[in-house]
Amino acid sequence: MFGRKFLGFSFWRGRDGAVKRRVADKPLKAFKRRVRQLTRRSGGRSMAEVAERLRVYVLGWKAY
Repeated sequence: MFGRKFLGFSFWRGRDGAVKRRVADKPLKAFKRRVRQLTRRSGGRSMAEVAERLRVYVLGWKAY
């Protein structure tokens, strides 16, 4: 089970034998890229619009 990826997560066995998980590299990079796109300065949007779009994206991503 060392280094397995499943549904956007990486799994491995810790020192104590417990299975650990974290977001895999590829989905994390996609998340960061999308956040940068939503928060870029050249969009011509108000701060409230940017915050609302970012909130919707982050909450959806977290729920996944």
